[in-house]
Amino acid sequence: MMNTRPSQLPEFVPAKFGQPFWEATREKRLVLQYCPRTAHYQFFPRPLSIFTAKRDLQWREVSGRATLYSYTLIPEGSIATNEHPVRILAIVELMEGVRMLSNIGNVAVAALRIGMPLIPLWEPLPNGMHLLKFQPEEGSSATAVNC
Repeated sequence: MMNTRPSQLPEFVPAKFGQPFWEATREKRLVLQYCPRTAHYQFFPRPLSIFTAKRDLQWREVSGRATLYSYTLIPEGSIATNEHPVRILAIVELMEGVRMLSNIGNVAVAALRIGMPLIPLWEPLPNGMHLLKFQPEEGSSATAVNC
């Protein structure tokens, strides 16, 4: 079975309309497309507004603060070593109202709670960009662990 951790993935080349999102990750910044006609954000990047089908989208920086909307656990353990780590695959809802599919890190599975506050966790990629993940906000009731 091939290990597909981000550090072992082939070179990623974003689509032209998504380039601002990925370029901002180099500086650990989160930017989203914003539709000025409807005053709504959208994610994932697209060439047109999902609200108006117009091309007048703007890129705006957002805080990355979010809440846990839903999650599932993906086993990544090895029967041979009797290890049972899991990846936490989640849907998070940003304060701006968009939902993103991401991973959650630095938290014990038992501490996960729907609605818990989250902040960005940036995983470096070989090309200088960062993969956006999330982790519990400091001071929340979640217990931090190495995941």
